[in-house]
Amino acid sequence: MAARTDRSGCALPRLPALALPVAIALAAGPLAAARLPGWICTHPDALFVDGLDAVPAVLRQPSGGSGGSYPGAVTRTVSVPGVGSRSYRLYLPAAYRPGHAFPLVVALHGAAGPGNAAAAATALAMAWAPAADAGQVVVLAPVAGGSQGGWLAPDVDGSGPSDYDVVAAAIADAAAAYNIDLLRVYGWGYSAGGAVMHDLNLTPINRHYQAFSAYAVAAAARIQCVDYIGPYCDPATAPVRVPVAIRIGQSDSLLPYAQADRTAFLAAGWTAGDTLAYAEFAGGHVYDAAGIAAAWTFLCPFRRDP
Repeated sequence: MAARTDRSGCALPRLPALALPVAIALAAGPLAAARLPGWICTHPDALFVDGLDAVPAVLRQPSGGSGGSYPGAVTRTVSVPGVGSRSYRLYLPAAYRPGHAFPLVVALHGAAGPGNAAAAATALAMAWAPAADAGQVVVLAPVAGGSQGGWLAPDVDGSGPSDYDVVAAAIADAAAAYNIDLLRVYGWGYSAGGAVMHDLNLTPINRHYQAFSAYAVAAAARIQCVDYIGPYCDPATAPVRVPVAIRIGQSDSLLPYAQADRTAFLAAGWTAGDTLAYAEFAGGHVYDAAGIAAAWTFLCPFRRDP
């Protein structure tokens, strides 16, 4: 079994031929999400008005967590078998209150360089803070465990321990400490973190793909999953169609690959302007406040089917 790799360059372990499914579908599986009523994302107090008679009820799955400190920036630690103790960052919006279930965005930083992953996670959580306060959403930023500041992928058979297990443990810990709507857990990733998000949502062998209602990537492309073979990290063979938004700079070297990703998602059954958003901007390999705000606008209306 090949060793896990530090995905500072987003390389993933090559899967053996025996891991390929017997039959390869021509299109992705069924849509994994439903759309919420428009007022959920447009009403400034949307999380708190659905108890009124005039407002239709919205299906939620509250985690019921309580006891965590709020609001603002929080650092918590999880213990993962085979990995050990790992910290992650949370940002609790000013409107957070334990009596209501809040949506959650899992934000993955890019390859940070040796010794810089924790700082990258902190910076990312704070970059999301304005959108979190405006959209009343909790933000979770894990810290990559690779020696080069990148993400540790699973072994060739999809088993761990890996950073994917750390992400899952952090989500579970946040849901135990805070009241999270488990039907509204979203993903966002920058660069190497975006490649991880593609992998988590598109590759059947991953054990955590059912976690997200929708996801978005910035300055990322599936070409960063180049070491996979066959259908892996491929929209055409994804187990379910998770809505996705792609944002890429026009001077980013990944631009042609992101454009190819758009074509691949459309061919596999995603719908432009609905389950697939694609945007290019004047800039390079960066994320910014406008991109984060646009990502939340895309993510917010989706709810995972229970």
